[in-house]
Amino acid sequence: MKSFLSLALALLLSLTVSAQAATIVSHPPLHTPVLAKDLPEPKGPVYFVDPAAGDDSQPGTKEKPWRTINASLPKLKPGDTLLLRGGTYFENVYCAIVGTEKEPITIRSYPGEVAVIDGGIPEFQTSPATAWKPGEREGEYVSAKAYPNIRDVLGLFADSNIGLQTYWHLNYLNATTEKRTPSENTPDPGYYCGPGLFYDKATGLIHARFAPTTVSPTAHNYSGESDPRKMPLVVSPFRSTPLHVDQGMHLRFQNLVIRGGGWNTVQLSFAVNVTFEYVTIFGGSYCVRAKNSGPVKLAHCGIYGNVPPWGFWSDNALHTYDGVYYDPFTQPPEPRPNRNIARLPTHALLVTEGKEESDIFAFPYNNRWEISHCEFADAHDGVYLNGREMWMHHSAITDIQDDAIYLSNPTPGMNEKVWISHNFVARCTSALGAHLRGGPQGDVYVYNNIFDLRDKYQRYRPPVAGRQGAGAGNLYLPHGRGDTHGMENLFFCHNTVLTGGSIYAGGLTRRTEPRTRRLVYNNIFVYCEKTPPVPNAKMGPGGLINFDGNLHWVVGSEQPVPANWLQAVTESVPSQENVRRWKGQPWDQHSRFGDPRFVQFDVATSKGMDLRLAEDSPAIGLAVDFPESAALRGFQGSRDAGALPHGAKGFTFGINGRQNPGKD
Repeated sequence: MKSFLSLALALLLSLTVSAQAATIVSHPPLHTPVLAKDLPEPKGPVYFVDPAAGDDSQPGTKEKPWRTINASLPKLKPGDTLLLRGGTYFENVYCAIVGTEKEPITIRSYPGEVAVIDGGIPEFQTSPATAWKPGEREGEYVSAKAYPNIRDVLGLFADSNIGLQTYWHLNYLNATTEKRTPSENTPDPGYYCGPGLFYDKATGLIHARFAPTTVSPTAHNYSGESDPRKMPLVVSPFRSTPLHVDQGMHLRFQNLVIRGGGWNTVQLSFAVNVTFEYVTIFGGSYCVRAKNSGPVKLAHCGIYGNVPPWGFWSDNALHTYDGVYYDPFTQPPEPRPNRNIARLPTHALLVTEGKEESDIFAFPYNNRWEISHCEFADAHDGVYLNGREMWMHHSAITDIQDDAIYLSNPTPGMNEKVWISHNFVARCTSALGAHLRGGPQGDVYVYNNIFDLRDKYQRYRPPVAGRQGAGAGNLYLPHGRGDTHGMENLFFCHNTVLTGGSIYAGGLTRRTEPRTRRLVYNNIFVYCEKTPPVPNAKMGPGGLINFDGNLHWVVGSEQPVPANWLQAVTESVPSQENVRRWKGQPWDQHSRFGDPRFVQFDVATSKGMDLRLAEDSPAIGLAVDFPESAALRGFQGSRDAGALPHGAKGFTFGINGRQNPGKD
C-alpha cells in the first residue's frame, strides 16, 4: 500500500470550494472535499438558500431563496430539508432547532454544488487587493484597517485550505532565517516558520508575510504567491465558530465544507442524534469540540487541521509560561533563550470532553458516537475519543505532530466502552496517548488496526544539537502521573504495529495502576530500527498486564537479535512480578519471534506494502483465546496474529473506503 498522503493526493477531486479558489496560487492542496454523489432526493418540504441571489424576506423557494443560514434555520420544521446553493456563507451558524427521530431536519448543499460555511472576515477573500497594504519591512503586509477587540486571528490559504502560522512575536514573522538560533545570553533574534499572520493587540492590525521556505527536509516547502493582495485568505477572529449545534436535536448535515474557525470550528453542546455525512472541516485551533452530545455519527468526513506541511513540532510547543512572566505579554527583565513561537495552530482535530451543563446530570458525557470512514490529518494532536459507547472504525489518522489518538481525556472524566477498530494510523509521534485520568471503570478496546509508524515526523527545527530533525514514531505514551482517577482498562488485540521506536511492545508496559488491567493479545510487532531492550525492574508495580499470542520481529537493524530475546522477556523482573502479584502467566509465554512474512513489506515506506500474511507466516495459528473478545464490536475472530489474518482481503478505510491495507 502506498503512503496515505501520496494516495490522497492522487485521488484529489477537481472540486473547488469557492470561485476565488478556482486557480491555486499558494501551495497544491493536501486535501480536497469529497461529496456524496448519490444522496436521495428529499422527501419532505424543501427550502433554498442562496448567498448571492437570496433575500431573507422571501419565501425560501428555489426561485426566491433565502440569503443566510442563520435566518433560515428558525423557519424549519421536522422533516424539512434546507438546500444551500453553491457559494460561501460568511456566517457563524447557530443551530438549536429540533427535528424528530423519524423526521430529522437536513441541511446540505444543493446537488452538484458546494456550499461553504466560512467564519472568516469576508474582505480577505472577496477583495484581497484592497484588504492589505505594504508594511514597513520587506515582504511584510498589514491589513488596510484595524480589527480591534477580537483577541487574535487564525488563517488558511483560501485556495488550498493549507494553514497559516500564527506568530507570537512580530520579529519571528519577519525573520530572515528559518533556523533556530537561541542564545543563553542574548534575546532570541527570531526565526521564520513559514507563511503566517501576527495580530497586534495594541493596534488591532493584522500583519502577514508569505516568503518561501527552504528548511523542511521534505518536498513540502512553500514556494507560492507572496503577495496577499493577489490571493484570497481565510482570516478568522479567535471566537469565530462557523457551526455551533447547541442542543439541536435530530439533525443531518451533508455535503458541506466548513472552515474559518478560530478557537472552535464545529462545536457540539448537548447535541442529540446528529449526523455528519461527507462534511469536510478545515479547522482552526480545534476542528470539532463536543460536550454532552450523543448519539452522534460522522461518516465519510474529512477533518483537517491548519498545521502546514513545512511546520515542525517544536514550532508549536509552549516554552515559557511562568506565574509572573507570560511570554509575549509580560517579559522578564533578563533575556530568555526559549520563547513561544506559534500561537494557535490546531491543537486537536476532534475533542470529546467530559462534563458541563453545570455538571448536574447523572452522566454528563458524550455518548453513543460512531465515527466511520473518516480522515483526520494535519494537527498537533488527532482524536480524543472519550465517553460512553464511543466507536471509531475504518478511519485514517495521519500527519499528526504528537498523539494521534488519545485513549483518555485531558479533562478528568470517564470512559465506558470505547472501541477503536479497523483504523489506519501513520506519521505521528505517538499513535496512542493517555492522560491517566480516565477512571478505573473504563474499558478501551483497540483491535484490528494498522499502526504504520515507520515514517518520522518533523520534530525539532534545526539546528538544535542532538535534537534536530525527525522523531521516531512510538505506539503508546501515557502522560503525567497517576491520580485518583487512575487509568482505563486497555485491551490491545489483533493489531499490526510497524514501529519506528525500539521499545518492547511499543511501550504497552508503561504506566498501569494497581486497579486496572492491560491485555495484549495476538498482535504483530515489527521493530524497524533495532532490537528493543528487555523490560526491567524500573517499571515498578502496577496492575495486571498480560501478553500472549504475539509475534515479534526486528528488521532494519545491523545488530543480530539475541537468540534468547523472547525468553529474556518472559523471565524479566516485571514479567515475573506480574506472575507473583496476579497469579497469571509470564509475558509472551506462547508468543513467537520471527519474520511475519507479509505479502509485501520494506522498511522504506516508498516501496509500498501488503500486510496480508503469506502461506508460510509464523503468525498463522498463533492467536490465543481471550474472553474479552466477546466485547469487541464488529470483531471477526481469527486464529492468526495481526490485523489481517491469512486469506483476508483487507479492510477499506477512509472516505468512500478508498484505502486498503491489503493492496499495493
